Amino acid sequence: MNSIKMKSSKMLLEFNEAKQDADTFNSAYTLGEKIGSGMHSNVHKCYLATDLDQSHAYAVKISLYDCDEKKIKLIEEFDLGS
Repeated sequence: MNSIKMKSSKMLLEFNEAKQDADTFNSAYTLGEKIGSGMHSNVHKCYLATDLDQSHAYAVKISLYDCDEKKIKLIEEFDLGS
């Protein structure tokens, strides 16, 4: 039983860290038009929030997973937080 509690606590911590990373992204970048899509994600143009004339585009891949557990596993797999 303690093992389950430890795993759920770890997952909650990872979820909160992922949510904080998303908040940081949303305050640092402006999401633009969708430029591509696939089975598991969409790709959008994005711009630094300070790039008011949107002259330097970046691309961001957005996962379509609606399950928080899958999102956390994706972050772990690709180590997006670092």
